[in-house]
Amino acid sequence: MRPVRLTDRVVAPLDRADDWLDRWAVAYLPRARSRGMTPTGVYRAHAGPDTIELTVVWTLPHPYAFYAMRSAANVDPQVAEFWAYTDALAIERDRRASELLEEYTCPAG
Repeated sequence: MRPVRLTDRVVAPLDRADDWLDRWAVAYLPRARSRGMTPTGVYRAHAGPDTIELTVVWTLPHPYAFYAMRSAANVDPQVAEFWAYTDALAIERDRRASELLEEYTCPAG
């Protein structure tokens, strides 16, 4: 089975981005790992004069692990609490899931 990549993107006010990252590291990351999510990168980009885009990229070993993670997250009140906090702080946020199609070598590279 092919791995699944999750990409969480949160656009936050410039003065709240570090608060969100600190809370993510303490309140969300350990529980995400226990649900089988492996973080592969955390990125920061300026999204505007007063906003920061924070992107967290995760992997799960296969689609079944993705659905198991979702099931576990849906019954965990701390996950709901973290995302409610995020929704109150964020200007926008989204999560995208994608599955690796196959091993692919870019013709240009």
